[in-house]
Formats: sequence, structure tokens, C-alpha cells
Amino acid sequence: MALLKYEKIAASLRLRIAAGEFAPGEVLPSGRELAAQWSVSRATAIKAMEVLRGAGLVEARQGIGHIVTETPAQHPAGSRRSAMQDGAARATYRGVLGVVASAAGGVESLRTGLVEPAIARGWQVAVTLTPTACQWLRDSGEFERLEKVTGLPVRDRPRLPSEASPHPAADCHVLAPASASSVAKLALGLMDNQALTQVGEAIGTLGKPVVVFPRVNAAHARHPAWERHLETLQAGGVHLVYGPEVWPLYEPLEGLLRRPLPWRSVLELVDELTRQ
Repeated sequence: MALLKYEKIAASLRLRIAAGEFAPGEVLPSGRELAAQWSVSRATAIKAMEVLRGAGLVEARQGIGHIVTETPAQHPAGSRRSAMQDGAARATYRGVLGVVASAAGGVESLRTGLVEPAIARGWQVAVTLTPTACQWLRDSGEFERLEKVTGLPVRDRPRLPSEASPHPAADCHVLAPASASSVAKLALGLMDNQALTQVGEAIGTLGKPVVVFPRVNAAHARHPAWERHLETLQAGGVHLVYGPEVWPLYEPLEGLLRRPLPWRSVLELVDELTRQ
């Protein structure tokens, strides 16, 4: 069952509290700020705070707002918080992993192959999709499942200047799967949707690792501009999950129809790049 809006807000704040983003005694975002961030009414944001108050995680202070309690209570029984989020709260917090996916084969396994394993490793995951990938995952029901497991809205469009960002700032970005078109656009600096804008900005941000898995076939790789695209991205500091050892290239319509993507290789590279 999909979470209601106020439950999504409450789940997101729970994760951020568990991760230490809001320490005991710190003030949480106001109802007005949450309403703008999540594009909901202020009443919905207040209802989310009431859920946290009922769980003993926050308390209201007159003239201040809602603050994190000194000894946050355990999550009450009967809640709809996912076991994956509970496991993440017990894992060592790694930071925020910005996961971006484009419309390429295997994107339907994004949640089970990448997002859930990353959460289990201690990452707070924020997902952004290209418009076509968003449509694919909405049609399959995966869009709602991603929002439920991450506790954050899945983005597929830019926000208005007056809106707060619905995602916390990412410490590392992953673009997987990356279609041949997405790789070419990034190499040429064409950021024509919210997903590619995030990755393009991350490439230009000092000290922020970017991992890209090009989900392509042999015909894509024979395009005369393909190798230059990869070289351009690598020159910009992008780390590629690419090569015959992780993704052998087949001709179009050859190979396994539903070949599993190299999610493990993606996660291992993220671990290597972010190891303290």
C-alpha cells in the first residue's frame, strides 16, 4: 500500500533524525517549510509532525517549533514504516546517495538492485528519473514503491524557484542505468531534464564522486562519437562502470532478453570512492 503524503514526510524526517542530520535538541523544518518542500498543504505537514510527536521523536516548543527529543523513542508497533528503513536506521550512516536513472533496459530493477541494497549499507537514497523512465516506473508501480522505501518523493521535473528542494544534498551521485542518449547529452553538456541537470552539476562539483553505468549495446559503442563521449566524461572525473568484465556488449536483440544489470559493481565502486 502506498504511503499517504503526511506519512512520506514523517518517514523522511525519521530517516534524517536516525542518520544524525537532526541531533537531539535541534529544530526541525517548520510546517511552512515542509509544505513548500513537499508541495502539500500546511495541514498535511503539521499532521506529519503529529505522527513524530506520537512516536516520541519530537516535541513542540512554544515560540521555537518542533525539536528532536533527547532520547527518541523506538518506532511504535503497527506502523507502516518499512523494514528496509528500520535496517538503515541501525546501519552506519554513509550520507546521501543521489540515484538517477534513465529509460534503459533493467531500470525496472532499480529498487531491488540498487536502492534497497544502498539503504541497507547505510545510505539515505534520493531518486530522480528522466521523464520517460518516470513513465515506465509509474506504469509498473515501481514509482510508488521507490517513494515508500526511500521515504522521499521521486523527482522527475524541476522545482519552481519558490519551492524548497524535496531532496537533501547528495554526497555522491549514481547514474544507472544510463542510456546511450543520456551519456551523449552529459558529455556534450546538454542537461535538458531534471535528472541530467543533477548529474551535470555534480560532475562540476569539486569533491563529489559521480558513478555512471552506460547500459548500451555493441551498436551504440561503434558510433564514431561514443569513445569521445566516454573520454570526455572521464576527463571530468566521472567513474564508469563499463567494460567486458562487467557488461559485455552484444548486438541489438542478442544476448539475454532481461540481462541483470551490474548493480553489485556499481555499489562496490560507490563504496570505494566514498570510503573514509
